[in-house]
Amino acid sequence: MTVFKSKKTNEHHSADLVVAGGGASGLFAAWLAANCGLKVVLHEAALQPGRKLAISGGGHANFSNSSMGPEHYLCGDKKFCCDALRAFPPAAFIEYIKYWRLPHEERAGGRLFLKCRAKALVDRLARGCSGCGCRIITNSRLLNIRRRSEYLEAQTTSGTFLAPRIILAFGSPAMPALAGCRDCWNLPRQLGHRVEPPTPALVPFIIRKLPDGREFGSLAGIGLPVDIALRNPDGAEFNFSGDLLFTHEGISGPAVLRVSLRHVAGGILKVDFLPGVEVEKLLDLQENSKKTPRSLLRRHLPPRLVDFLVHEPLASRKIAGISRRDRTMINASIKNFCISDARPAGLEKCEVCAGGVDVREIDSRTMESRLHAGIYLIGEMLDVTGDLGGYNLHWAFASAWCAVRSFLPGLTMPGVHM
Repeated sequence: MTVFKSKKTNEHHSADLVVAGGGASGLFAAWLAANCGLKVVLHEAALQPGRKLAISGGGHANFSNSSMGPEHYLCGDKKFCCDALRAFPPAAFIEYIKYWRLPHEERAGGRLFLKCRAKALVDRLARGCSGCGCRIITNSRLLNIRRRSEYLEAQTTSGTFLAPRIILAFGSPAMPALAGCRDCWNLPRQLGHRVEPPTPALVPFIIRKLPDGREFGSLAGIGLPVDIALRNPDGAEFNFSGDLLFTHEGISGPAVLRVSLRHVAGGILKVDFLPGVEVEKLLDLQENSKKTPRSLLRRHLPPRLVDFLVHEPLASRKIAGISRRDRTMINASIKNFCISDARPAGLEKCEVCAGGVDVREIDSRTMESRLHAGIYLIGEMLDVTGDLGGYNLHWAFASAWCAVRSFLPGLTMPGVHM
């Protein structure tokens, strides 16, 4: 892979395409265009491209999901995702994965993962770009765009580049320690685009104390499958199933990350720690009458969690001597545990963030700006946020493919340009 470090220069360089941002969407767009013979220059602000992609999916890149549809995305226009998802379904990217000879597998929930390290995908893209003549310049930022007759002038920290089209793929402010771009939407704003402010998504919740003074820190390290119901102040309700993990600061895990995407301030969570088990009926069984709630529930839940949820002296009484009211209360503490003050962790801990350029100002078929011809916005630049499970990476690749196909209409399958 040939990577050029930024070098300040007053020279003007020409290209067929300038790509700003070397994450998943930018790398894929650059590779697609260069592989079809275009002269491409990619600018990446970090010292190397694809850093977030290299660690995604626990290092194995959850690159898509076999259950794909617009219902898995949040954006300003519910129909915006439809065109790209139809044009570039999961099977399409699998063809590229096969072309690069990268093994993959489908896991629970339709999640599609590489069976090798995600770094291999980054290498295929970056080396493929270089092999097709694409120039990758690292430590280089796009500062401004000006119209020059039929060309666009991209002013960067490494020089000025003239091209008929520019793709903006800066990413988002999520995970700033790993190439997250805090000022990624400044340029779209300068170009007149409306930008929804960033908010953390797919992120743990911080819960310092419950109203009765109990702290979740005592449960740190416990993980278990749960059902979570979310009710937001506007009356919207959502239900999620999956693993929950207690942390020193609150709760995390796949189920919680999914909840965080739909949660708004003031939303109330209700957690069922024993999905599929009717606790009150369990307490009513004659065979359990001589047991205590603690001894009975510890057969189904981690001991520390039982002690947290069921208080003394109720926890150590014989079940036969516990009133109906108290049995109902025990059932509620296990099956309907209420959390009303959950606060999403900040951008530094989120996998992705909601917000971005208003999709109503973007052509859903081509990702081209409706305000500026020749300028395309893809991936996390747009106000499109996917659910946990491969949806955000798929959006990065699908939006990149649609943008490149708009000026290379013969773009079909890997390595084929008609």
